[in-house]
Amino acid sequence: LNPPGDAKPSFYLVMSLVWAGSFITEAPTLGWISQKVDGSYAAPSMRMAVLELNGTTVAALEDARSRAELLLSSTCDERHDGDTLRAEACSDLIFDEGVWQTTYRMAVPGRQFGVFADNLPITFEQDSHYLKTLDGANVEPIAELPEAPDIPWAEGIGAAFAVNCITFSGVVFLGPGLRKLYHRHERRFLIIMSAFAAGALLAAAFYLMLYEATHLITDPVDTAKSETDADGEKTWSVESKEAGRSAWWGTMILLGFISANILETLVQAAVSKTSMGSKPDEEDVKPEVAPTTASLTTKVRVLCGILLGDFMHNLVDGIFIGAAFVGCNETVGWTIVAATIYHELAQEVSDYLVLTDPMQGNLKPFTALGLNFISGLSVVLGAIIVVGADPGDNANGRLLAFGGGVYVQIAATECFGRVNNTVKTMEMRVGTILAFAFGATAIGLVLLDHEHCVPDGGGHAH
Repeated sequence: LNPPGDAKPSFYLVMSLVWAGSFITEAPTLGWISQKVDGSYAAPSMRMAVLELNGTTVAALEDARSRAELLLSSTCDERHDGDTLRAEACSDLIFDEGVWQTTYRMAVPGRQFGVFADNLPITFEQDSHYLKTLDGANVEPIAELPEAPDIPWAEGIGAAFAVNCITFSGVVFLGPGLRKLYHRHERRFLIIMSAFAAGALLAAAFYLMLYEATHLITDPVDTAKSETDADGEKTWSVESKEAGRSAWWGTMILLGFISANILETLVQAAVSKTSMGSKPDEEDVKPEVAPTTASLTTKVRVLCGILLGDFMHNLVDGIFIGAAFVGCNETVGWTIVAATIYHELAQEVSDYLVLTDPMQGNLKPFTALGLNFISGLSVVLGAIIVVGADPGDNANGRLLAFGGGVYVQIAATECFGRVNNTVKTMEMRVGTILAFAFGATAIGLVLLDHEHCVPDGGGHAH
């Protein structure tokens, strides 16, 4: 937020250009409008430069950018409600808190011109466009900086579909020899895979998701306050709202951590209700006969528990995979996808074996694979919801914090919980530590060429 006049804090001169737009008009004068939104202005002031351009493309805006930034870093004209914004000059627009709308006249430097500002003009729109002709017609930008990012439909949905393809991992057990081999080494396979997945999930959570969320969660914003001393001098200070941002960040992490328990409780309630309504089959009424296949009640409970549970779990996965692609960049998105696949690989193998076990799901192999794939399609649905809605930086940041909490819970309680409860020998302990380190390193390597998530799309290299 930028204080008006000459009383500028030291950080003002290093603030960068936030927005620029190119326009075409035949009028020598236009009207600039800034409105209160939900009862207040988005900021008490806005710094702006109006310059003639050699065109209306993004390239024309870039050509004039250095000239605009030089003006924005200098002492600017202070302008109040009803004043005129000079062409080829910088102005500090001071918004009148006593009225719901502050208006200015803008002197146009030429038919093709650009507006360069330290804030987004659309954040000051309640029910009226920010730039109009004097007779009330909207003047829309031809090009803008930063350029509107492309919606990552292909990346988000493709990544989610790749995760869902892991539901076919059970196909490797269609051969009876491989199934027997797996059962012979089942405990060792699940332990090593769980340790590997725990390392990958925790690395994705702490290296990327939780930290990147802090870059995107910017609400509530800091506010500028002014005080006038006895000599009439105005001083400015910034009221920090960091506590509010921290509250959002921490709350979403905790909600993500406990979400698995909440979903499991809801699924169990649904399964119990379904099981109670199922009629007993022959095995139920004749317990003296040793069963060779699962009873109807058991099948209902197992199928509902696995398929409904997977549906909800994959829906959540898809939501924060989509948030990573929309709110951050492809590197973060694909890294989170990789961590998800690592975890899902062991999970889907276990699900397949339960679904085809004669004493549990009692499904034929292709039926189990098909139902598992259908229930997993919710990961694509979750990605579509977020990519299509594009909820904004703050929502994406909160979704990433929520996803980080989910990953911490899965890694710490499910994956490594299985390791701690099962490993007994020194050999296996060393093996799980190495697997954990390998999983964490596989994700951590992305930091070698990483761009942090920043508000309004894109990233800055670090």
